[in-house]
Amino acid sequence: MKGLFFLLIPVVLINCLSCNTSGSKSIDYSSEQTTPEINDWVIILQNSDADMLHPTNYFSSAAGLILDRQIFQGMMDINPETKKYEPSLAQAEPVISENGLSYTFEIRNEAKWDNGQPITGYDYLFTLKALKNPLADNAKQRFYYEFIKDVTVDSANPKKFTVHANQKFHLAYPSIASTWVMPEYIYDPGKVLSGFSLAQLSGDTANLSKNKTLQEFSSTYNSTKYQRNPDFIVGSGPYKVKEWISGQQIVLERKSKWWGDACDIKLVKAWPERIVYRIINDMNSGLTALKAQEIDVMDQIKANHFKEIKLNPKVTDHFTLSNPNTYGYSFIGMNMKPVSGRKQIFSDKQVRIAFSKLINIDQIISTLFFGYAQRITGPVAPLKKGEYHEGIKPVEFNPTEAKALLETAGWKDTDGNGILDKIINGKKTEFEIEYSYNQGNDIRKKVGLMIADEAKKIGIIIKVVPYEYSVYLKKLQSHDFDLHYSALSTSQNPSDFKENFSTRAWSDGGINYSGFGTAKIDLLIDSIRQELDENKRNILVKRFQEIVADECPAIYLYNVQNMMAVHKRFRNADPYPVRPYYFAQRFWVPKNLTRYVSDEPGN
Repeated sequence: MKGLFFLLIPVVLINCLSCNTSGSKSIDYSSEQTTPEINDWVIILQNSDADMLHPTNYFSSAAGLILDRQIFQGMMDINPETKKYEPSLAQAEPVISENGLSYTFEIRNEAKWDNGQPITGYDYLFTLKALKNPLADNAKQRFYYEFIKDVTVDSANPKKFTVHANQKFHLAYPSIASTWVMPEYIYDPGKVLSGFSLAQLSGDTANLSKNKTLQEFSSTYNSTKYQRNPDFIVGSGPYKVKEWISGQQIVLERKSKWWGDACDIKLVKAWPERIVYRIINDMNSGLTALKAQEIDVMDQIKANHFKEIKLNPKVTDHFTLSNPNTYGYSFIGMNMKPVSGRKQIFSDKQVRIAFSKLINIDQIISTLFFGYAQRITGPVAPLKKGEYHEGIKPVEFNPTEAKALLETAGWKDTDGNGILDKIINGKKTEFEIEYSYNQGNDIRKKVGLMIADEAKKIGIIIKVVPYEYSVYLKKLQSHDFDLHYSALSTSQNPSDFKENFSTRAWSDGGINYSGFGTAKIDLLIDSIRQELDENKRNILVKRFQEIVADECPAIYLYNVQNMMAVHKRFRNADPYPVRPYYFAQRFWVPKNLTRYVSDEPGN
């Protein structure tokens, strides 16, 4: 594996920075250069492959990290220094109407697509139509655009357009501003969606599903061509897909003719010639590559490994190590509405509460994270000070109480085989379940084994089963699981629970995999989304957390610090609390420290 990477991509070493892999002689990474220049590569460890690189249809977080800012851009982007939105494709901040329902943008004159055509409001309008199209495989993102009623483009100036909302929405600004703009000429060359209004695409799904023109467009739009073919993964960002070898690497190459180079705006600059995502789903193999300097960036390092490499000169001589707090959190989901064939065990609230008492979260944090994590009590990261509910007490680890609750719920060992059982729907059901996780994630495996060990003591059998990531994802989407370990990366934006907890997010392809929710909860989620007053909204958010704590659809575990390593030759590489926790396209390397040069120029 070590040699394979360099066989796949021809490399010329300008400075042999990897000669000192023994750590016996420290390299001086200082430089007098203070002005960035375009050069070098950034090689990033990615622990899973992308499911696809389709800007609206992808599901995996790996895909989102690759597409964001590097291939696709929005009107606005986050400045990592101020943590505020600033103009990217937009010429300036939007003009917002007094009632907060209209946002007017003007796209920079310099902004052009790869074919030289200007980026216009019609491209933004097409993007919204693609997101609204009910026949597109994009249900995961559709929830964030339901509030948009229309987009009108200025007939005298096609670079100027206005987004009209049909209701107040607390994430309206970031949703509108950060939407990746897609080139209509690539994704809809026949201008099929121009024959449909946004209102039509937001309307009667049943009739739209019968429309042959829309069916044909959607079939192509959802096809492999737009998922994996580099010629059809095209955005306004500085990079294009040069190569994608499934399970090995995705290579992004900087465009030689990119609109941002004509724009003297720091926020949109991109310095690396290439950004390479090297896919290694085994932590030990990843650490071996790190120590050999075959990768430049590694994040989400496991705590025990992080402690070790902090004392290892092979790493500390060449990498900056950091462990910032993040907005993410981990949890174990319980299937409240399983598909046919799965046991109806966690449909019972009392069983869910009992099971939550079988997980020794404090021990997991101590044993597996060595103090680099903190307990949480619900689906909000502690970094969100105003939203996080400090008043909810963590669930106490208490197997004795768990067993008593299960007995009250009807679970007893009636046949003396050591396994709890109960009659469900007229059939004797034993408490034997499956804990699923994505293959290669050692922490998730260990957590599952620790839970299985405790559960076995009171008569519950848990089979800990790894799945290849795409299979694991499909099982969650089809609600074909008992328990699953997941983690969510949220942002500094106000919390929005619709995609994760609404009843529609269970039935319509969202990520409410467990089936939690009622009409009453849906109303509370909508109330949170429509409340623009931060203090009032925080009260509602805390009320939601109280309901989640009471219903226990998932066991909320911890917020883990992001333990990461970044090569010392990079400048402008400070960590960031939102995934991907760094901005690789803004890394730059002084000329005297440049390591790689591309084997051929970009197109």
